[in-house]
Amino acid sequence: MAGGFDLMRFQKCSDTLIPEMRRNRKWIVFWVFACFVMFFCLGVYPSIRSEARWFEVVREMLMTGDWLHPRINGQAYFDKPLVSYWFAAVVSKLAGGRVTELSVRLPSALFALAGLACIISIARKFYSERTAYLAGWLLLSTYSFIVWGRLAEADMEQTVFIIIAVTVYLHHRETASFWAYFAFWGCCAVGAQTKGLPAFVIPPVLALVDCVVRESFRQHLNWKFFLALFLGGLCVYAVPFVLEALTSDHYGASGIVLVFRENLMRVFDPWDHNKDPFYAYFYYLPRLLIPWTPFFIFAMIDYVCDFIRAVAKQGTSSVEEDLSSRAVAKQGTSSVEDLSSRRKSQSSDKLWLFVSIVFIFVLFSASRSRRSYYILPVVPWCILFTAAWFSEPCESWLPLRKLTDRFFRLVDVLMPVAAGLLVLVSVGAGIFLIYAVLSGAEQKLFPSMSAQTLVDLNAFTAFIALYAFLAGIFWLIFWRRSRRKLLREGVEGAFAPSADPLNRVVPLVAFVLFTVFSVVIPSLSETESFESTAPFLRRTGSTLKSILAKDPDFLNRTAFFGSVGGAELAYYMDLPAPIRAFSLEKLDDTNRTFTDDTVDIQGPDEFRVFLADVLKSGGMVITRGDWVAELKESEEGRELLAMLQDEEMVLLTSPRNIMQEQKLKKLRKKSGWPDDPALMRKYKKLDTKRVYVYYHLSESIAQPAEADAAEGTPQP
Repeated sequence: MAGGFDLMRFQKCSDTLIPEMRRNRKWIVFWVFACFVMFFCLGVYPSIRSEARWFEVVREMLMTGDWLHPRINGQAYFDKPLVSYWFAAVVSKLAGGRVTELSVRLPSALFALAGLACIISIARKFYSERTAYLAGWLLLSTYSFIVWGRLAEADMEQTVFIIIAVTVYLHHRETASFWAYFAFWGCCAVGAQTKGLPAFVIPPVLALVDCVVRESFRQHLNWKFFLALFLGGLCVYAVPFVLEALTSDHYGASGIVLVFRENLMRVFDPWDHNKDPFYAYFYYLPRLLIPWTPFFIFAMIDYVCDFIRAVAKQGTSSVEEDLSSRAVAKQGTSSVEDLSSRRKSQSSDKLWLFVSIVFIFVLFSASRSRRSYYILPVVPWCILFTAAWFSEPCESWLPLRKLTDRFFRLVDVLMPVAAGLLVLVSVGAGIFLIYAVLSGAEQKLFPSMSAQTLVDLNAFTAFIALYAFLAGIFWLIFWRRSRRKLLREGVEGAFAPSADPLNRVVPLVAFVLFTVFSVVIPSLSETESFESTAPFLRRTGSTLKSILAKDPDFLNRTAFFGSVGGAELAYYMDLPAPIRAFSLEKLDDTNRTFTDDTVDIQGPDEFRVFLADVLKSGGMVITRGDWVAELKESEEGRELLAMLQDEEMVLLTSPRNIMQEQKLKKLRKKSGWPDDPALMRKYKKLDTKRVYVYYHLSESIAQPAEADAAEGTPQP
């Protein structure tokens, strides 16, 4: 019926769709779970690591309408390129124009899923469906992928654009298409604009390695390649910098200077992040690959030993065929030509992947500036290499794969036992919790804890017990159903695709990591006893706004004290305008060096004048534990601290959470407290991010404002 509902067409579509969904049920389950891992409770917990910089830059972008000149507390902050901020700003704008933890973290989570899809597509195209399935689950259950995929920082975005660029090349390497070249260089350019030049270096070199391995280098030396490099690479990369330079006025920072300082000078002559030795990534990379580190090492050792063995026995001319013979042993083919071609293709792809991992590792190791997460771009390729090793037949001359096979089969056998124990323990914990609450035994067990802390702990324990009970039941059902299916099919044999215990063990590991990073940690941050300084800063910001309603000039007498204006302080206090910043060392255009921050910070002399004005007319100083410790280290600093701690100044301090209190209690019980320097260093580190708010109110608003402060901000 024209223009109406066609029942026959709908029936035909459903008859096709439902069987297709059944055939792809495992992939549907995978992608649903991947979305849960990346998005569940994504906006619940406060800023981690340096996330607050992204929060505050995006907040000021939307507040001022200036998307070309990133700022923190109104001061130029061009430490990272613009595109990572733009992604977060666009999402925040679409979400109603309000910057939240969720809106700023969402781009990283979305890009993590895009990178996951690209790795799966590469594995499916060049290896097998089983390798693609394993690669997906292995990457989704890798510690670093989950953690950085749920952070607002630019590392995951840069990593994914590298993956996308390489994916575009691998899927179009047999053709010389201008649009394929343009997409490749465009991804490199956008990736470089999220964090830095590694996104412009790694994909071309990986493509070059593939061309050398496959002897197809000359195929891509054509005018389309170089035109795409200019238009899709250099021009796209330059656009944000050109726009920023044309509208800079008195901004005080430059994107081009950023490129030179952060990507070239940091590599050869770094001014920070330069304490790690050249071999640092030999222990940083294994951390990023947790829990699959041992198996990646096994895969690398196995490949190198096979390569050496093949060279020693048969000579270099037949190495490729020997290395690929096991990889295609199970495939079967109808002709000798097809078998030879497939062997050569799989061998060259494996060699390319191995060389690519080594190159990325050497590239980052050669830089003199090293941090653990700098090498994040190599993680997906390490996981793909491990998945390809898992998928090969267990016929290596080394016992590594046989040991791995037995290990996973042992874990598979122990899974129902562990799930059953989890159910019993969760039931026992629930019963004990009910008894403790009803009988009041919790007060006797934890006499030093406050009533609010006990309530928070009870709520958290009840939630975890219920979650553990449901998780144990679910895993028992999943394991039993999968085993029944194998028995019906009569599948046997080591590492057979449908019998492989990896198909159950790897999702279990992913579920455990999901529980830790997407459930437990966000749940802890929701309780008052485990909260960070963010709620305190929000309440302080509300108090400041109530004071500004009565004294609009109060903001001019409000300041940060510290080496730089705190992004976390500015974001969570939601400051309506920039405030002044002070430090023991003045920083402005008269003494700024090339590697210094672009902020303007006033020195001790100006701080004395400011404090005198605060004590006379009212004002506020916001600082942190590490900045207070900086004051105590010099005579001039102690003088300023004495002025700051004048009897007319009121001090509000962010409360320590229960974990910090327990650590402090253990320190106090140790022998040598407080004279032991090592113990005092631990204490100072514990107190580093604690926020101190000193304020003094004028007589005209003292009583109302103090009442507001008592309601909105915890008293010491």
